Amino acid sequence: MYAGLNALVRFYEFETFSNYDTHMLICTDTWLCKETTKIVEDYIRSKGCNQLIVYKQNDLRTDNLQNFHLALTELAKWVDENISLYREKILYCI
Repeated sequence: MYAGLNALVRFYEFETFSNYDTHMLICTDTWLCKETTKIVEDYIRSKGCNQLIVYKQNDLRTDNLQNFHLALTELAKWVDENISLYREKILYCI
């Protein structure tokens, strides 16, 4: 998640957050990831951006390959469903 915050800071270094921007944060079910996600979420909100979705994916860790594959499958399904909604909004606005 630190890499995500670093990328946001660099991306918006010369730009301002826009209410048209939507940020999707994906975190695992570990304590550390949930805490760092809160830090990134607070940073984004402090910049005035309220279009924020936080998605927690259970079992997204590599200690059990079967659980990891299942978690990736669920994550891919969630991304596909949510990206489709945004594509429809963008096409509607054009």
